[in-house]
Amino acid sequence: CWEKFLGDVEALKLTAVKSASTIEKKKDWLYNMARNISLVNDIYGGEELHNIIKHGKGLYKSQDKEIIKVHAKQKETPSLTEDEIKKLFAID
Repeated sequence: CWEKFLGDVEALKLTAVKSASTIEKKKDWLYNMARNISLVNDIYGGEELHNIIKHGKGLYKSQDKEIIKVHAKQKETPSLTEDEIKKLFAID
């Protein structure tokens, strides 16, 4: 019945393919959050931003680690160390 109607027609996938998340998209999102990041920094200081970054590192998934590896290879820049992050946010 249904198979006879369709004959030898190949199946058509109707779902959209989720595009891979890129570091550029994540960076753009952070720029969209710049006002909030600045407020947190002004109220709580760089130490709180450091804590947020440190917390975020603990939440990395395998795809996040892969993004870091790919980006480092493409740009030939390693990820920041904790000391470099502290210097970036002027954390003692």
